[in-house]
Formats: sequence, structure tokens, C-alpha cells
Amino acid sequence: MSARTMLSAAVMAHPRRSVAVARLRQQLPGLNVALDPRPDGPPTSVRSAAIAWGAVAPDATHHLVLEDDALPCTDLLDGCTALARRFPAAAVALFVNDSARTAAVARMAVWSGRDVAPVIDIYVPTQGLILPAETARGLAAFLSAHDDLAEAGDIATLRYLCAEGIAVLVAVPNLVDHDDLSSIIGNDDHGRRGSACYLGHRSDAGTCRQLELPELIPYLSESTTRSILTSTPAADRSFRGRTADLLAVRPLPNDLARRSEAAGLPPAVPGRPVYELWVTAVASGMLLTGGGHCGPDEVRRHAATPAGRAAAASMAPGGLGRSVPRSLLANEAGLLTDIVLHGVTVGADAGVTRRWPTASDLLSTVAPQRREAAAPR
Repeated sequence: MSARTMLSAAVMAHPRRSVAVARLRQQLPGLNVALDPRPDGPPTSVRSAAIAWGAVAPDATHHLVLEDDALPCTDLLDGCTALARRFPAAAVALFVNDSARTAAVARMAVWSGRDVAPVIDIYVPTQGLILPAETARGLAAFLSAHDDLAEAGDIATLRYLCAEGIAVLVAVPNLVDHDDLSSIIGNDDHGRRGSACYLGHRSDAGTCRQLELPELIPYLSESTTRSILTSTPAADRSFRGRTADLLAVRPLPNDLARRSEAAGLPPAVPGRPVYELWVTAVASGMLLTGGGHCGPDEVRRHAATPAGRAAAASMAPGGLGRSVPRSLLANEAGLLTDIVLHGVTVGADAGVTRRWPTASDLLSTVAPQRREAAAPR
């Protein structure tokens, strides 16, 4: 690893976002602006991204690119330099959407005292991304040649990084959040795209530890409002199934259920949003202790930190935003966060006596059940 770490930075921008770009440049003096050369062309981030990634300073060891609707933390550049120094050969994302599968991994990293997690989605979050300088130059050339525009920029970026053998990580807490501006590329139907864990400043509790990716993770699917157990790239076999069908999870405690219904939230019964939120939280705690990542006391300690609470607070808006009115989620954010935090600690206690399953474990259990159900009666 080089003794020095030099960071250059740019923002990929659209002319319609001039006010947001001016704000970023005021916060980050010297930030290069990479404007979309054809702003009236087909909507895509690829054109401005290619220019931004090509704006690497000659003496830089690493390059940071922000999107023009990024909300950086107060000490962003210090945080980015520290990350580049710790993970000099990796791509490090500074943001992950609260509804992404990677968000589930990021939350578990926070609750186990880790501050970096693997990216597991089919795209890399490009709201803020750090690359080694030579990788940045190579990505710029790749995107410049990527002229069919049929593939989203974040997907194309991950494809390039994977082809080059670059590890792709996300820092938690996130160093960047997403401003709620109208989407240039037509993503307004995705709803609010907030961070999975954002404090507004860089955490001083860096552990220099990366979460080891489990074979299976629970996540709350925004599209179905169901808690799902899904395999990750760490698994040899693919698996996906409803968490409630696969794990024994006790019901939401009566006091929380009563508070939830009194607040006007849907009843906390199986298949309904609050119950699925609870199941996801409990399963997350079970994974942390049953998977050997940490003990229940550690989970409690890390969940009680500002970062732990921020991670919990993002689960409901990330997974329930299409089934529960956003205004209700905002009004009852404190209650929903309490439900998640209690679920994580309940799961952590339960996981002590239960080994977290692998994809093969569940496939060997589920397949005979399905064959039996399909057999003639």
C-alpha cells in the first residue's frame, strides 16, 4: 500500500441540477463538475459519469465521484481518504438505498460493530463512490464506449468492476444521503430513495472490520411487503423463500402490537406490513448470533448507538413505503424504530441456541415438503 493517499473528486451533473451542484461546490471547494454533454438526449447517467470518472487528478491515488443530488456528510473528504487508505484496491460506495438488499447487509454490519459490508445487488450505488485512480480511468473509457445506453449506469459500473476483479464494498454509516429531487432518468416511481444508515457526519467508531457475507440474509421486500430469506453471492446454491415460512418467530409483543394499532398502522398479524417488519428484524438478530458474527450483548450495544438506531429507522421506510402511506411512516417513525430494535435483540437472544441455516440446509428441507404437497392424495 502506498504511504500517501491522494484523493481527487468530481460530480456527475445535469444542467437542470445547477442549484444542487452549486451547493456541492460550496461544501467541497475544488470539486470538478462533469456536465452531461447531451442533456436533451435519452435520459441516462452514463454520459456525465464517463466524464466524471475521467477527471482523475494526475497525482491522485483514488478518485471520488458524486451524483448531483448527493447530500455529503460534514467531513466527507476526511472520511473518503480514510476509506481509501484502509481499502486501497477496492471500490467503496458511500451510500446504499434503504430498500436495497445491500441495505439489509449494511444494517447487520452496523448492529455487529462492522463499518464496511459487501455490495450484493445487481448494481453498485453510485450516489457516492471511491475507486482507485487507475480503475477510475478504466471505467471512464468503458463508459465512453458504452454508447447504446440500454444499460443503467450503476449496472454498467458494477459489470466493469466485476470484470476487473475489484471488490465492491459499502461504508456504514453512509457518508452520503440522497436528496429528494425529481429524477432526471425517470426513477420517480421508485419512491423516496434514502440512506440505509446516515448520521450527517463521519462515525468516529471505525472498527476497520468488514462483515463476512452470510449465505442467506433476511430482507424486507418493498415490492411485495414480505420478509424474504434470499441467498447471497456467498452461497453455492440459489434460494429464496418467505422468512415466516422458514423460521420460527414469536409474535410481536402485545404492548408493541397495541401501540401500533392505536397509531393507525395495519394490524400486526402474519402477512401484514408491521408483522413482516418484525419478522425481518428478528431474523436479522438471529443471523448475527446464530451465524457467529457476534454475541447478543454486542448486538445490544451496537444497536443502541446512533448508527444502530439510524439503521433500524430506515427499515420501515425502505420496505413498507409502497404499502403504508409515507406520511404515516414518518409520523410513527419512533414506534417503528422501537419495533425493529426490539426485534433485533429478541432475535439475537434466540440465535444463541440456533445455528443460522445455509441455502443448502433450507433447500434440503423445503424440497421434500414441496414434493409431499404435490403428491396425489
